[in-house]
Amino acid sequence: KSLLPFAQCLEQLKDYENAIKYYSLALEIDSLNSAAYQSRGLLFMKFGRANKSNEMYKLASKDFSEVLKLDSS
Repeated sequence: KSLLPFAQCLEQLKDYENAIKYYSLALEIDSLNSAAYQSRGLLFMKFGRANKSNEMYKLASKDFSEVLKLDSS
C-alpha cells in the first residue's frame, strides 16, 4: 500500500519532517510515484527557503526532475 495519504496528512498537520520521511518511504515502495516526488520536492523547497539551505534546493531539484521524467513517459 502507498504511504502517500499518510504523508499528506502529516504535511497538513505541519509535521514537515515526518511528512518528508513518509514521502521518502512511499517512494521506496513505488519509485514511479510522481505525486510523492512533487510533494517531497515542495517541502524541500519550503525548508530551503526557511533555512537558506542550498542543499534542500538541490534535493528539490532532483525530485522535480524525476517528476518531469515520469510524467513525460
